[in-house]
Amino acid sequence: PAGTEVTEDLLSRAVGMTLVESVPLMSGGPHSGFIHVNLYCDDKGQMKNLPVNPRAVSFADVCGKPSQIYGDCFIGRIYEDADDFYRLDFKLE
Repeated sequence: PAGTEVTEDLLSRAVGMTLVESVPLMSGGPHSGFIHVNLYCDDKGQMKNLPVNPRAVSFADVCGKPSQIYGDCFIGRIYEDADDFYRLDFKLE
């Protein structure tokens, strides 16, 4: 049907888009008070020939989530249950 063809231009645009991949470092649920910790990185980092991020790789390994992570990333902490979602700070107490 018209408009459903994947053209070279469309494919090139899709590959050029930067989307964020979420790597769960700590899955939330009743056991954690619905607190989640995720690492966020470029989902096409390897395809873009970004360098491996050794610090992020080590962090994921320590959390039991071995993964190859390329380029810049950040770690976020959130609260999410069936009804609510909000971002949380990391506190040093």
